[in-house]
Amino acid sequence: MSERRRTAIRDRPLVWIVDDSPSEAMIAERSLGPTYEFERFSDGSIVVERLASGAPQPDLLLLDWMMPGMAGDEVCRFLRTHPPTQELPIILITASRIETMDVAKGLAIGANDYVARPFAAEELRARVDSAIRAKQLTDLARQERRRLSTINRLGRALFDAGTGIERILDELA
Repeated sequence: MSERRRTAIRDRPLVWIVDDSPSEAMIAERSLGPTYEFERFSDGSIVVERLASGAPQPDLLLLDWMMPGMAGDEVCRFLRTHPPTQELPIILITASRIETMDVAKGLAIGANDYVARPFAAEELRARVDSAIRAKQLTDLARQERRRLSTINRLGRALFDAGTGIERILDELA
């Protein structure tokens, strides 16, 4: 299913919550409220496998830094090295890596933002809203660039076709 078709079917942005703690995942989900749809994952490797298989992407990945198996920083690094997921918004969330150097490291490996636990629900919502808004604007700009490119190609083809009606119709087809 195309990205546009998938988005058209859903009314609410999809957030994947990746956390080995079911209670922490539930707190994040409840903090974000009914504005979003959610899928939960308990291990980063499941997310990597799913995204690497070409499955439709979420609108945002809320990623716990410290998890057994594939930790959040490893997931983030992997996703940033693969073109299909390079622009996927990622917010790292953690209770144990909250020093300034940790925040800087999280952003340096490619996270869009960083939230320390315990967090205020309003802060998490604001950060998620902001990241999704930025993604939507990026997607709109990309779509507009494609539209303008198509119009430019069509204009060039029509110019090259000159006044021959048959050639113009061939170019339009």
